[in-house]
Amino acid sequence: MPKKGIILVMSCQEERFIVEEEVIRETWAKPLMNNELENISIIFYRGGEYESYDDDKKVLTVKCGDKLTDTYSKTIEVFHYLVNNNIEYDYVFRTNTSTYVNLDAIKQFLEFEDI
Repeated sequence: MPKKGIILVMSCQEERFIVEEEVIRETWAKPLMNNELENISIIFYRGGEYESYDDDKKVLTVKCGDKLTDTYSKTIEVFHYLVNNNIEYDYVFRTNTSTYVNLDAIKQFLEFEDI
């Protein structure tokens, strides 16, 4: 049985990062945005004043700072969100908006039985 993977894409409230998110949605993440892969999901995450989740854009805002120095805090808050909302996964693939992700390779990894 394939394992479940979540791709966490760290982002920021600054316009250039939001534009990069949109490029990702229209390119390599398009199958994820269209729910075409059963065992892989994506969450873009940013810091902000309060916690919220936009399911259409797959954007999670966590309550913490949003600067480079807040990278650790933002990521830890995402894991708290996953636990507190009973979101199941076997693997997390954490990246940022400047990275291309090979979904076929992740799918193959998750389907490999001897991990």
